[in-house]
Amino acid sequence: MKKIIALIFILTPYSLSAQKSISMVDDNITKTIHFFNCLRSDNTHILDDFYAKDIKFYDPVGKIETLPKMKAYYKNMYDGVESIRFDFKTNAKNNEIYFFSWKMYLQTPKLNNGEEFFVTGVSEIHFNDEGLVRYHRDYFDLGEMVYERIPVVGWVVKKVKNRLKH
Repeated sequence: MKKIIALIFILTPYSLSAQKSISMVDDNITKTIHFFNCLRSDNTHILDDFYAKDIKFYDPVGKIETLPKMKAYYKNMYDGVESIRFDFKTNAKNNEIYFFSWKMYLQTPKLNNGEEFFVTGVSEIHFNDEGLVRYHRDYFDLGEMVYERIPVVGWVVKKVKNRLKH
């Protein structure tokens, strides 16, 4: 009986600390997932609580440097979007630098004949001391997202990709 009690005593702190570390949630991860799944063209004011005023943003389309330009970018990009949602797959963190892999589901009359489609990508996000994003870079295949979904152009892009495979 003493051995069982000693074993329970020894294992209890390990068990509790393991559960604690598993259940701890990183606020920046939660904030990022929530932000991208809430953002729409009519609520770009939520960028004030996510991005720093001097944000540096890069994606395959271009480069943006300032919060007002970031708001205009999202407002324009989300205009006409019927639905958008992100399924975050994995994330990694090194200090205040985060990497998120995601699958974006998008429906817009501008692409894919208005049918929903998805694009996979990765975001690199750096938070500052105030918990705001100071650097954001998205990596995804612009051809997969846009060019392959435009009639005629999409057919040509797919033909070229198939040729390169062989």
